[in-house]
Amino acid sequence: MRYFSALFFTILTIGACWFLDHARLSSVPLGFGRVLDPYNGFWQNMEGKTPDYPENIDLTGLKAPVQVHYGARGVPHIFAENTDDLYRAQGYITARDRLWQMEFQIYAASGRISELVFNPRAIELDRARRRHGMVKAAEDNLKVLEADPEMKAALDAYTAGVNAWIEQLSFAEYPLEYKLIDYAPEPWTNLKSVLLLKYMAWDLSGNSRDFENTNAFAAFGAKEYNRLFAHLTDSIRPIIPPDMTLDSASLTLAGDTSFIPDWLISQRKIAEPNPNNGSNNWVVAGSKTASGYPMLCNDPHLGLRLPAIWYEVQLTTPEHSVYGVSLPGSPMVIIGFNRDIAWGVTNSSRDVMDWYYIEYQDENKQAYRHDDQWLPVETRLETIHRRGQATFVDTVRYTLHGPVVYEAGYRDRDSAGPANVAMHWEGMQPDFSMRTFFALNRAKNYNDYRRALSHYGTPGQNFVFASREGDIAITQQGKFPAKWRNQGRFIMDGSRPDHLWQGYIPFAENPTAKNPERGYLFSANQAPVGPEYPYETSGRYDDTRSRRIDQRLAAMQDITPQDLQALQNDNFNQEAAEVLPGLLAKVDVARLSEAGKAAYDSLRAWNLQNEPALFGPAFYETWVDKVRWNTWKDEIGRVDKPSSMPDRYYTLHWLADTVELSYADDITTPATETSRDLLTVQLDSAAQALREFADAEAVPANWQNLNDVSITHLASLVPFSFRRVETGGNHGIVNANFNGHGPSWRMVVELGPEPVAYGVYPGGQSGNPGSPLYANMVAPWAEGEYFKLHFLSSATDREGVKFSQTINPEAP
Repeated sequence: MRYFSALFFTILTIGACWFLDHARLSSVPLGFGRVLDPYNGFWQNMEGKTPDYPENIDLTGLKAPVQVHYGARGVPHIFAENTDDLYRAQGYITARDRLWQMEFQIYAASGRISELVFNPRAIELDRARRRHGMVKAAEDNLKVLEADPEMKAALDAYTAGVNAWIEQLSFAEYPLEYKLIDYAPEPWTNLKSVLLLKYMAWDLSGNSRDFENTNAFAAFGAKEYNRLFAHLTDSIRPIIPPDMTLDSASLTLAGDTSFIPDWLISQRKIAEPNPNNGSNNWVVAGSKTASGYPMLCNDPHLGLRLPAIWYEVQLTTPEHSVYGVSLPGSPMVIIGFNRDIAWGVTNSSRDVMDWYYIEYQDENKQAYRHDDQWLPVETRLETIHRRGQATFVDTVRYTLHGPVVYEAGYRDRDSAGPANVAMHWEGMQPDFSMRTFFALNRAKNYNDYRRALSHYGTPGQNFVFASREGDIAITQQGKFPAKWRNQGRFIMDGSRPDHLWQGYIPFAENPTAKNPERGYLFSANQAPVGPEYPYETSGRYDDTRSRRIDQRLAAMQDITPQDLQALQNDNFNQEAAEVLPGLLAKVDVARLSEAGKAAYDSLRAWNLQNEPALFGPAFYETWVDKVRWNTWKDEIGRVDKPSSMPDRYYTLHWLADTVELSYADDITTPATETSRDLLTVQLDSAAQALREFADAEAVPANWQNLNDVSITHLASLVPFSFRRVETGGNHGIVNANFNGHGPSWRMVVELGPEPVAYGVYPGGQSGNPGSPLYANMVAPWAEGEYFKLHFLSSATDREGVKFSQTINPEAP
């Protein structure tokens, strides 16, 4: 009888697998039978406690054996005899751990998500990516890089390594997401590596406020706009100390500095990067450290995703050895250190994207006006394949400004009467940024660092530097357009030659500083320089993190790596420390509800730390956001278009001041409301909002639950994501955790005779949700813990090594 039962259930299982695999559900592209197949499905993606890597493997194209050592966290230390073998092995190993992530990011960057899913939102995202010209930009950049034999060799080797991994995969070995979404890996190409870098450039520089500023100018008028939206004030702590700032320019710019827009624009821009993308970095001289050696820190603030953005690795040849994090899909180390130097990056936040009104000659849109001429447009057809639906073909027109992103036929669902608007983004131009990292990986001193940066283009970054020789430095490097004052703050006239960019700031005149007397340099996405700098530097800057970091570094002496780790995890609310006493002093406590009084008492007792379990930060952040909105909603409501609001930080300072802010009045009521009225009413409103939040979510309304620091799977697969991670911070705090955004990699390096380094990121080395190395660093990261980064001195060094592997040249 038991044999009959076994046979029956075997046949039932096979039949169910066949049926589920072939009878697809119309709205879900899954082959359930293949997913559930015990021999080839998701079961094969389950891993044991330690990775099961073979001790010896063969790899086509290698010239000599490559040694790879792994630590407990799965970090590969790759030792190769030459550069070609090094990057070939890097591509192979990275693809083994992160293939699905690498390819999915390329689908997103190139506007191909519709090929994978039926979601109507996918076509909107794909069209946006195509109309922003991402693929064209990568194609143009690849031509430049492949003209450089060294860069081409690096790309070719990395691509060959990735493809070697792909070619030997069976369906059973596919990453889990391929099985769930039911598609297969494609061959990797050099273009995909360059497209990844363009995608990152977009994430860090692909936004602007030109649309919203244009409307805000109409809402407030010239005088008030210039007062309320000034981006350089006495409160900034610029990246470059004032005594080290360039005060004269080699370029003379001619432009209509009196230009003001006389139009409104109704489009709402879509598919923009997160405006909070930024970072912290700093470097301290040996004169301030306990060891006498310089120290460098970096924590880039990006979207928190799984698989993680970064992949930790050590890369070594007889000529160089470097440790740090790479971008899965691209060779080299992007942030890291070697035996002689360390470097880190933060976003410059400079405006390198401008928008231009385009006037077409006629409805055929074959020519546009510029300088009293009709210039021909270049047309590019973008074919978007949609899974289970008809192919969609979009026409994108290119001008000397760039692609005409917005026009009739392309707008979001809230827009009416769309204008023809072209995008001029520096990321569309080819550059040699990849060579910068190639050179930094091998740099030995300050001069090497400066030579490496001379190749760098987009996105603009603040490159902080330290060397074993004792030098510290910072440079805001990028290919920055030289603009006349306020150029590009509003949408400009595409027909006027004086509205074009007139050149680029020379490398030697970009903001830079070396070995300041104070003994430290830092950046936290604040303004790079003060008003004495001769070029326009408008952008989206953060003021509060920079002041907190400046205060702490100035006060610290005999600094240890642990002191700097604590600073990276600092949850002190600098903004609240400056404005909360003044705001609370204006609240009319007698008019508050019982809930409002409880909020008031909580704020008075709050220690100004944005810690996860506290209620004080939840009240504060909810209250001041409501206060800001209700201060300015009357004014921006006049134009009924997407508009900028004055910065939250300045709004709160004005309200906390003893001088009355007239904008506190609600013009929709007959009474004249004061700052006191506004602050009192909105504190009650914040208390009520938090009570409703707690009831709706069935959780306490503390900062952890309200801030909801989530680390989300790239395809938004909930079982592979983490929500409400127990950690503190906020977007204006040094520990800049905010919803699904925050420190994506924390690194602290001390450059003594041998580098001593620590690091952590919110994820794991493996991209496989079935691996114990998928998210093993999330909890330590949330707790502010670090791992020792074992910088192996040679292939025979065994510090922290748990397993070793040899990659051999494949026999002919």
